[in-house]
Amino acid sequence: METIGAQLKNIRKKKGLTLSELAKTSDVSLSFLSKIERDINTPTIAVLQKLCNALNISINDLISNAHQSPCVKKVNRKPIYENSDSLYEQATPPNEFLKGDILTIFPNSEIKTYEHVFDEVGLILEGSINIILDGMEYNLSEGDTIYVRKGTDHIIKNMSDTENCITYWVKAILPVIQ
Repeated sequence: METIGAQLKNIRKKKGLTLSELAKTSDVSLSFLSKIERDINTPTIAVLQKLCNALNISINDLISNAHQSPCVKKVNRKPIYENSDSLYEQATPPNEFLKGDILTIFPNSEIKTYEHVFDEVGLILEGSINIILDGMEYNLSEGDTIYVRKGTDHIIKNMSDTENCITYWVKAILPVIQ
């Protein structure tokens, strides 16, 4: 399986962009982008989102091995990103119009997500979160949903001291018409 850096480089080249052009449109420094593509540095989710927005793709598009089946078993989910605050896993086959991710937010953690180029819907599967959209805070528990419009920064907080919050996010990635 190709690394995220190799995938970024392949997608950038397929779109006919230079490193400089992608760095400028994504607001990621040229040197850092070069190091990501060469697998010297690992990008944060925020940096990945900036790069994906500039490339008009989702983070799932960075995963190269397409599933042969329309089903993704829990044991076969591909981790997209993990850090001390959260774990993102691919919940749908890659390169499809609808994308689904499982986001597990660890106890006492906060995630700032930057504006996307797509709308998304979040469903709380386990636990509860506070989410801030446009300055308004919403408390969501198991079974609740939230709609986030494209271009909206949002902050997701798991206020629990002991429990993970597991959420499912679906977004529609529209193909680029040339």
